[in-house]
Amino acid sequence: MATTTTKREQLYEQIRKHGEDLLRIFPQATEQDPVKLCKKLRRMETEGERQAVAYCNGDHDMERHETLTDQLLARVNKLLGNTREYQPKTGAKCGCKQGLVRDNCPTCEGTGQVVDFRAIRTAPPTVPVFINSDPRGHALKIRDEWVRDAQVLCRDGRTVYVGTKLEEWIHRHHSYSVVHALKHEGFTIKSVSIHRDWGGYGIIAPDLTENS
Repeated sequence: MATTTTKREQLYEQIRKHGEDLLRIFPQATEQDPVKLCKKLRRMETEGERQAVAYCNGDHDMERHETLTDQLLARVNKLLGNTREYQPKTGAKCGCKQGLVRDNCPTCEGTGQVVDFRAIRTAPPTVPVFINSDPRGHALKIRDEWVRDAQVLCRDGRTVYVGTKLEEWIHRHHSYSVVHALKHEGFTIKSVSIHRDWGGYGIIAPDLTENS
């Protein structure tokens, strides 16, 4: 019984750590509990694997398969917060009048609420998540070159940027150098920590029971 309990505790710890690693990469995820996030993604992973097997077995054609994978990818990205809002609002009402004036208003772009253009300019790029259609591998992956080159920038323990252009982001948002930001502004840089396959692709929802 003790051995079984220990294995269960080890598995739980692996799941928790993987979830925390994911939340550093996807700080805007709609599920902030690391264990719950992993469980939700694992169900999506299983769904993607089933779709890949069905496609290889000829159960549906390419067009149907692309529709299914696009729908799954949209759900995955929504859960991970891996999207960029086209017109983020400030919450303030625009002073333009309804009708033709509003339709051509550069402040609210026809929405009636002031658009936060700074949020558009400063928003970090999305992480290149994709659905792998080869049933021999995991379904939910991150591009290998991004996993290799990306860095996580944190401030006071909170992720503020994840991507491959960290130095450019620092210069755009701060007047000093990266060295100054690290020494005097409370920033820290970490490499991306996530499960990877033999090809270097990031594995979003690995089967951690294989390692327990």
